[in-house]
Amino acid sequence: MNLDFGAIQKLIEASERCDLSELIVEYDGVKIEIRRDKKRNFTDLPVSTPISIPSLPSVQNEKVVVPEVSREEKKMDEYDNKYYKVISPLVGVFYRSPWPGANPFVDAGDKVSVGQTLCIVEAMKLMNEITTEVSGTVVKILPKNEDVVQNGDVLFLIDPA
Repeated sequence: MNLDFGAIQKLIEASERCDLSELIVEYDGVKIEIRRDKKRNFTDLPVSTPISIPSLPSVQNEKVVVPEVSREEKKMDEYDNKYYKVISPLVGVFYRSPWPGANPFVDAGDKVSVGQTLCIVEAMKLMNEITTEVSGTVVKILPKNEDVVQNGDVLFLIDPA
């Protein structure tokens, strides 16, 4: 079967719509990896001749399903202008306290000041303290203790008022 440029283009477009930085499709021993550099648009690359991969079925007629915006994401839009968001700078495990059994760094309702540690995100056995850049009141802690968080996830909402 032929996997033509149109099918690959649909995969690239789907990765862009979903804002994915990497998409890996593996079927019957054949692997296609699409990596997006946020500074570069893959649709601007020159078109080459179609690729023939005998064991991979054509995905030309496949529907790409884009996930709907969740209720939680819609709710986050309400917070956009009202609260300061503390964003995870890396992928890792979210910890509310410095060690198991210890009191959490902060709870909802606590007053915090600039530079205060809010949590730890463990990545590759390194404990990274996440601090606040604003003073205010912790309104909400979004991840649960020991949740895996992604780069860009909102960890805390702080009311700077």
